Amino acid sequence: MKKFYAIAVMTAAVSALFAEIKMPAIFSSGMVFQQQKPINVWGTAKPNSEVMVMFDFKNTTVKADADGNWHATLPAAKASFNPLALTVFEDKIPGATFYNIYVGEVWIAGGQSNMEWCVASTDDVKGAKASADKSAGKIRYFKQSSNGFSKLPKTEFQKGAQWQTINSKNVHAMTAVGFYFAEKLLKDLNVPVGIIYSSKGAASMATWSDRSKLLENKTTAKKYADFFKELDAYDAAAHQKLLAAHKEKIAKYEAKVKECKAAGKPAPTVAWDFKYAPNDQSPKTDYKSPSLHFNGKVVPMRDFAVRGVIWYQGESDASDPDYCELFKVLLDSWRGSLKDADLPFIQVQLASFSSKANWPWARSCQYRNTQIFKNVYMAPIIDTGEEFNIHPHYKSVVGYRMETIALEKIYGKKGVCADAPVMKSVVFKGDTATVEFETFKGALKVDGKPRGFETMINGKWSPAQVSIAGKKAIVKSSDGSEIRGVRYAWKNWAKPDVCLFGENGFPAIPFESLK
Repeated sequence: MKKFYAIAVMTAAVSALFAEIKMPAIFSSGMVFQQQKPINVWGTAKPNSEVMVMFDFKNTTVKADADGNWHATLPAAKASFNPLALTVFEDKIPGATFYNIYVGEVWIAGGQSNMEWCVASTDDVKGAKASADKSAGKIRYFKQSSNGFSKLPKTEFQKGAQWQTINSKNVHAMTAVGFYFAEKLLKDLNVPVGIIYSSKGAASMATWSDRSKLLENKTTAKKYADFFKELDAYDAAAHQKLLAAHKEKIAKYEAKVKECKAAGKPAPTVAWDFKYAPNDQSPKTDYKSPSLHFNGKVVPMRDFAVRGVIWYQGESDASDPDYCELFKVLLDSWRGSLKDADLPFIQVQLASFSSKANWPWARSCQYRNTQIFKNVYMAPIIDTGEEFNIHPHYKSVVGYRMETIALEKIYGKKGVCADAPVMKSVVFKGDTATVEFETFKGALKVDGKPRGFETMINGKWSPAQVSIAGKKAIVKSSDGSEIRGVRYAWKNWAKPDVCLFGENGFPAIPFESLK
């Protein structure tokens, strides 16, 4: 077997001239396969040909269908830093060979702009570069364009999608949260780590969801049925009409700017995406168009085996009353497309930020997701953020906390605590509300003076007096009035008021409780 394998590898380059094997970009030299899971491989070949796939001295043979499509599954492999080769034969002729392949842990980094945020824009670029060199190519990154969206489901990734071996020269362009997650995972597990990038700034959950799932769900069907009718009718003529209107809008704006400049007046302000030209796939911008990014970046992954998803998104849906229902559809879409009903999702709870949207609501929904959906977890980061910048530069804490969750919840590491203190119960008695926290066998720690609590009195919320006793917060009204509700860190910009932490450094989950 070894002799045959060696001959196959040496002759692959020449023999490929006579074979018709084609495979998606996710299969290439320098890639990472997920350990401990069956390895799925697919592509196209000559119609009705015999296709054999060989990896790690194991092989399997399948037959291409009448259109040339084929799909093969190899046995699970163990993690290793030993570089391996994948060879695909068509009618016993080597048609494609990929080298320097690792087997390890593969995660998808999904979401919107805070996941898109690259290492170059963080506050520790030098440290990341040094770490990337130290990892010696043990972190691999499947980079996709953020603009890889499509009206229809795609079978191949957009042009330019490729695996990269991360080092100090290219780490600056990698998703920062994904890098810090991978960096810590590599250190703790000592196995190769692959990160598949799948993000887009400002993208809503709907654009990451399967059209059929959105229309099957009663709640989301009401939201998006009309859009899909509009999408189906959108053609080249409709696109040209929108382009003409956009061009006229920009011309009027530039004329107004010129007029203001001549008069010594400030130019009129416009939305950040004002100059975005209409695209040829949808009547709406891509990040507001249901299913477009799912079709372009998730569907092509097919059933490529991964360990889970790290998900940083929510800003675009923060005020939506159907937040949890939207997340459910997204979850079902990804798990269905990747053919993994229990695919773990580690989401990030929104940081502190002075937003006009209802971020406390979104944070409560993100926590509720962990209670109602299996294998869904959450990294709380309300103790981080920048008041007037929706993109905090400090991203390592996000990646590290998500990795801590993965260690305990996914990998079952003993001695690791990945739970944040959470409100367990509230007892209301006159002018006092006693809040007990679940701290998961640890202590409740206070950073500075106890603060951040509010009480509802006579239908209005106001700051409250609070003292901490063990795992309890004793909250009193300021004037002796009866308390009808209590809440903690329940505001968009909450960072200055965050004072409660677990022994692991995770901040307590914000909450609101009414009598």
